[in-house]
Amino acid sequence: MITNVIRIKPFSDKEEATLDWMQQMAAKAAAMPGYLKTEIVETNRRVAEKEFLTILQFDNKANLLVWENDVSRKEQMEWAAVNLAQINNTSLFEEFGVYAASSPVEQQHPNRFKVYLLAVGVIFTLISTLAQYVLMPLGKFLGTPPLLIIFLNVATLVAIVSFVVMPFLTKRLYKYLV
Repeated sequence: MITNVIRIKPFSDKEEATLDWMQQMAAKAAAMPGYLKTEIVETNRRVAEKEFLTILQFDNKANLLVWENDVSRKEQMEWAAVNLAQINNTSLFEEFGVYAASSPVEQQHPNRFKVYLLAVGVIFTLISTLAQYVLMPLGKFLGTPPLLIIFLNVATLVAIVSFVVMPFLTKRLYKYLV
């Protein structure tokens, strides 16, 4: 799914005409191949200026390009240049990289047993190296009570595993884990 967002600030006396224009644009987009849906949203701001968003979705980049290069679309954009205070047309695949939302059927979750085995391997490795050779001797050197040393080891290892090692490994090993 490819998304195109049009951010519009109408002149205060042309708000209704702008909404009509947006609906006409959505109707013309609906006739294009690969069209999925349109959402027209009025922003919720507590200022005098209104702002609208038109969010158009197509099934792929090629169909969105067909719509963007269509003659009727160019005519609509000419109307917008004269009748709107500001328009910002952002094609998400051009300026921000391709935004492709996969459907729930396409999403695959990692196998829990494989993630479990990976976590056991990571935790065993960290306990047998980092905890044994760095954290425990450091705690004893500083004269920390044994229970506090264990707590600090667990807190440190959980943070390292949760925020550094597992995200890195699950991204790298995603194909294996699925």
